[in-house]
Amino acid sequence: MEGWEEFLEKAVEAYEERKFDVCIEQAKRAIASGCDACEVYVIRASSYFQTKQWQNSIDDFEFFLKLEYQDDSEEGTREINNEIRIENGICYRELKQHRKAIRIFNEIIKDDATNGEAWLQRGLTFYCFNKNKYAIRDFNKAEKLGQKGIILFGTRGDTYVVEKDYRNALKDYLICAEMAPDIPEVFFKLSEVEFKLLDFQKSLNHCSKAILLDDTFFTAYLHRIRIYLELEQYKNVLDDMHILLNRDPSVLVWLQSIIKNPAVKIIVNESGKLEFALANETTEFKETDYESDLYMTTEYPDKFSYLVRNEHEDDEYYYKGEDDPLDDPDDFVVLSPETIAFINNHVEENGS
Repeated sequence: MEGWEEFLEKAVEAYEERKFDVCIEQAKRAIASGCDACEVYVIRASSYFQTKQWQNSIDDFEFFLKLEYQDDSEEGTREINNEIRIENGICYRELKQHRKAIRIFNEIIKDDATNGEAWLQRGLTFYCFNKNKYAIRDFNKAEKLGQKGIILFGTRGDTYVVEKDYRNALKDYLICAEMAPDIPEVFFKLSEVEFKLLDFQKSLNHCSKAILLDDTFFTAYLHRIRIYLELEQYKNVLDDMHILLNRDPSVLVWLQSIIKNPAVKIIVNESGKLEFALANETTEFKETDYESDLYMTTEYPDKFSYLVRNEHEDDEYYYKGEDDPLDDPDDFVVLSPETIAFINNHVEENGS
């Protein structure tokens, strides 16, 4: 066995075992030892592809295509060359050379209009630079040609969301949920679309599913707070806020950004303390793990407050960030006199 043949054999073995770095090294040795077989460039290009070394992958793919590889049949040759060209187009897309990628996929589709993978990859490329109508057209064609993967349905769903076509997005996300019942992001996207469609209970169910699959899913907690606000489940709002604040007090600024319901406000009271103001709810705070005080105001039974304070620096608020928003009360939403009067009247009339 010649020296390069041994290196090539080791490269093929490493590729099959998905040891791509080893494959690349052995392929280099084979080429340096005089190997000019097409196979060595294909497996090295594919190994570069798997390790996201896009430009190196392009160089090897395009060198292979110049060799004019011939399979046992004309159809086999075309199929292999198109597979290589598709991966080559993906490399250009990853390098954000979208128009070059589109040209490659155009050539493949012109050569074989039944190549569903080429339609799919061109659709993904159109999506990458916001040509959404073209992307949807290509996704639909790819589906007709037998493409059924989660990438197709998920990205087409994302494209429909951008186009504000929430009902079609919902259909695609439901398919994704059936295909990937253990991926929290799928259920989160479902929840977002159902929220847009004002189906808050289903949105809540799917958002809770996402959190069940990943209880560190920060964005899902924020979204579920929005849903609870729409459903006027203020006790649950507080419970989720507690969870987030226990994990990271700096989340306070995020919570403030989503409290838009007039029944729930984050305010700075007359003492300079941060408060929740909730209408029509009474509950007790639970102790939290981080250093803070949680209390219910005595002035209004239906007003709930929290104070985030660093216990080592008396009366100094604690916030993680370069610019402490607590320095400026104007950064916070403050209850208007009309809202305060409403709360007072509500307490006097209802006794709670």
